[in-house]
Amino acid sequence: MSKSQSNLLVYLSFATFIIMSIPSGMLGVAWPSMQETFGVSLDALGTLLLVGTIGHISMSFLSGWLNERLGMGTYMLLNSILMLLGLLGYAFSPSWWLLVAVGLIGGAGTGALDSGLNAYFAANHNARLMNWLHASFGLGVTMGPIIMTAVLTRNSSWRIGYWVAVGLQLLLVLLFATTRHRWPRAVAAGEGELEGGETAVSASAIFRMGIIWLSMGVFFFTAGTEGAMGNWAFTLFSEGRGVAVATAGLWTSVYWGSFTVGRIFYGLFADRMETNQLLRLNMIAIVVGALFIWLNLANWLSFVGLVVVGFALAPIFPLLVLQTPKRISARFANSAVGFQVGAAGLGLSILPAITGIVGERFGLEAIGLSLLLWSLLLMGLHEWIIGHVRRKRKEKTAVLE
Repeated sequence: MSKSQSNLLVYLSFATFIIMSIPSGMLGVAWPSMQETFGVSLDALGTLLLVGTIGHISMSFLSGWLNERLGMGTYMLLNSILMLLGLLGYAFSPSWWLLVAVGLIGGAGTGALDSGLNAYFAANHNARLMNWLHASFGLGVTMGPIIMTAVLTRNSSWRIGYWVAVGLQLLLVLLFATTRHRWPRAVAAGEGELEGGETAVSASAIFRMGIIWLSMGVFFFTAGTEGAMGNWAFTLFSEGRGVAVATAGLWTSVYWGSFTVGRIFYGLFADRMETNQLLRLNMIAIVVGALFIWLNLANWLSFVGLVVVGFALAPIFPLLVLQTPKRISARFANSAVGFQVGAAGLGLSILPAITGIVGERFGLEAIGLSLLLWSLLLMGLHEWIIGHVRRKRKEKTAVLE
């Protein structure tokens, strides 16, 4: 593949992450209006997110198999069409349960594009481009609340925001249609083989490793904390604390904006710091930011806490992906990354859903306490992994000696 062709696919990948993440950023701002339109309870958002996640996870686990059989260009085109169908359902749907059904389709398309591009970048590009790929996601979810807030503050229907997303997704479908033959046939040549000629290990062998469950747990809480913050901050501020809709929408966008800026920043400088130490410091910062939100000492302190959480969360997902070969071994890495992405998708649905249930049952202020709990569990589980890896290395060293 020529350099210009490779660059074209990189830019298209960045655009894909931006466009496919815009609806994710819209949802938290649109939800109070959607709740009123369909006459459902506050915690019904959990149902919508769960169904989307079922589609997302299913395609995450099937992505390698489908990619191999369809070829990457066709795979990306078909799944971008799935996303388009899901967004059309959001814009058109006259009933709640039809909206939930099309959420499954949109979730499947998103999961396939997410897994396919993560695998492609892990096999073909460096850490800087991987961080910037995820920064593109942050840019999209920053744009989402801005678009939806602009729609709502003009007293227009929330559906107008999703029509904007439909137009952008249609553009993406056309781009994939015109570049379909430029993509490699598979993610990477010889992807079924490992060093020394070994064949890839089975899923059951990976699941027998304790470290994979710990690692999936960290991805679960990383994505879940990110999603819970993004989906419920607007409701907590606007409905729970009386912050103006425009202000709450702005700070929800600033949250995603700090997330994006953080990924750009760490893409430039993360390789100058020890990874475990960087991860540890950022997880402490997430806990501090969540504490500010929960304590509610002043609105401006809660807003600062939200920004701190966004910036600190920024590098965690890409750095964890890059740590996979070191923590689990290169032999298991390709399959393990797929399982971790699946666990992240599950967390992105379950933790926001639980947060919504807690807010419905115990009042909106309980959302802040939930966010603090998720961040503490994330930090604790990551420390457990660090300790586990150290023990295994010491045991290996002792055997060799």
